Amino acid sequence: MEVNKKELKEQEIRTLFITPALQQKGWAVSVNMREEYYFTDGRVLVIVTFIDNRIRQC
Repeated sequence: MEVNKKELKEQEIRTLFITPALQQKGWAVSVNMREEYYFTDGRVLVIVTFIDNRIRQC
């Protein structure tokens, strides 16, 4: 079966290619892998400590 990878969605790529390759290398899907795992509550705090002198053009 010839598959045009450019037309596949991210989930289809994982299901058809990535997950089987990891299983062949000995990964246990239920133990070693998580899909769509969120590690924050959606908020991201960005702290900038470097200010470029080109930005401050007064």
